[in-house]
Amino acid sequence: EVRTRARHGLADPKALANPSRPARPAVADPQPRGDAALSAALPELVRDGYAVRVGDACDRLAEMPEGSVHVGATSPPYFQLRAYATGERKSKEIGSEKTVAEFVANLVRVGEAVRRVLRPDGTFFVNLGDTYNTSYVKGTGRGRDTCAKPKSLLGIPWRVAFAMEAAGWYLRKEIIWAKPNPLPESVMDRPTGAHETVFMFAKSERNFWDKEAVRERSVTPLVASV
Repeated sequence: EVRTRARHGLADPKALANPSRPARPAVADPQPRGDAALSAALPELVRDGYAVRVGDACDRLAEMPEGSVHVGATSPPYFQLRAYATGERKSKEIGSEKTVAEFVANLVRVGEAVRRVLRPDGTFFVNLGDTYNTSYVKGTGRGRDTCAKPKSLLGIPWRVAFAMEAAGWYLRKEIIWAKPNPLPESVMDRPTGAHETVFMFAKSERNFWDKEAVRERSVTPLVASV
């Protein structure tokens, strides 16, 4: 069913007011709404040679041919700092694990699914933010995990990096994503975090890398020596 309700942005209101004006294409409005409806309505959207597959990452990767992908990239939710899923899907959501070890193990599991579909020269980029071992309830003195002291930085990115390396990946590079205007944190005894980490993993010892594609023009003027 295709619905054209201007108040939901599914049709151009100016076109409704002026019949001579070409209207924008109507947008399908699947029912029911939510993640389940999205998965059912768009199990695979193919456009201009690209496919959008909706569902559990490991399940959808298992459907893809082995050695068919050049590069993978992911930015999983922060450990115990973000909650997107509800109901039954909550128990499967990465970032909602009860321990750091479970979180790391789940990311390694996804990494294994990615590695299967990568070409021998393929690479995998993983963007990770860190989490402090603070308590859920102020004043309890308990941290999120016993792997570190309360209030300590958990070191999530490097825990994941070493676990991925132990699982067979080549850890090729740590890339710092610096944030010039980070959101201030309501803390008084440490600096505000202003970066995240992006790790570059390779499936094999020799991986593809096009340095010219990512080269940036220097912003520092060249000064000739006399």
